[in-house]
Amino acid sequence: MYGLIGYFGAAFIGRFITRIPTRVLYPIIFLTSFVAAYTSRGNLFDVYVMVAAGFAGWAMRKLDFNPGAFVISFVLAGGAEETFRQALLLSDNGLMIFVTRPVALLFLLIGIAALFFRVRSLGKQARAHALGDA
Repeated sequence: MYGLIGYFGAAFIGRFITRIPTRVLYPIIFLTSFVAAYTSRGNLFDVYVMVAAGFAGWAMRKLDFNPGAFVISFVLAGGAEETFRQALLLSDNGLMIFVTRPVALLFLLIGIAALFFRVRSLGKQARAHALGDA
């Protein structure tokens, strides 16, 4: 039923929500979030975690961090750490396994290149911003 309601009613629900003033909609979302966090396990700790995550998201927005990238890295970090540990246990050379295997080396070089181009782009932006202020 949820699939049918979502498929056929999404446009109607979307139009309905956009007509609700934000001074009414935001408190409803706020209260629904608190209720949902508490009722998931009946634990106030979940509400505290939700509030902390909200403040972290607000701070990341104020400091121009990308919250989407943070969430993706937060989700993937556990599996990446476990796989990194497994690779180190399987190798006799320690960290050299990442430069002696062609696929691992390729991914390592792609990561370094992405980091290099991002730092260079940020440097150009900073210089352009400094020249614009002068």
